[in-house]
Amino acid sequence: MKNENLLKDLNWLDPRSFTVFNNTELLPVSALSTICKISGLNHQVILTELKQFSSQYEHFIPQIPKYTTDCDSEDKLLLRNEDVSDEDNDEISKSVNCNKCNKCIHCAFLIVRELSCQSNLFSNLFVIYKFALLLPSTQTTCERVFSKLKCIKTKLRSTLN
Repeated sequence: MKNENLLKDLNWLDPRSFTVFNNTELLPVSALSTICKISGLNHQVILTELKQFSSQYEHFIPQIPKYTTDCDSEDKLLLRNEDVSDEDNDEISKSVNCNKCNKCIHCAFLIVRELSCQSNLFSNLFVIYKFALLLPSTQTTCERVFSKLKCIKTKLRSTLN
């Protein structure tokens, strides 16, 4: 499997594996090495931040509002639930198909995002979670794009005359 190491790294970011993560004194050297290499972040810093985040994860859950929006990167302002309409809240929850379970990577990402917006805490871990969620899980999207491009090129070539 070509991306086996990357998939192993994603497993370390899953909140369901935090209990294993917290019970081990030292992490394997290869943990998160591939995704750190892709993102260009320091491997030791990421491991330290993830260890701290995983040990405090259960305490962060009640402190984070149910729905939030992206923060302003310059002012680090946090837009709370009052600033977001009910329609936006429904759209956010439907787009991810997660009902704030607090047991998936997306829920962990939301918590890390809020913490990094509020106090610049876990900012490197936030970047890692963004990379993890941006990675395509299959190649079908890429294949569809090339398939559509092929159709468009064929139609354009036939109208050139």
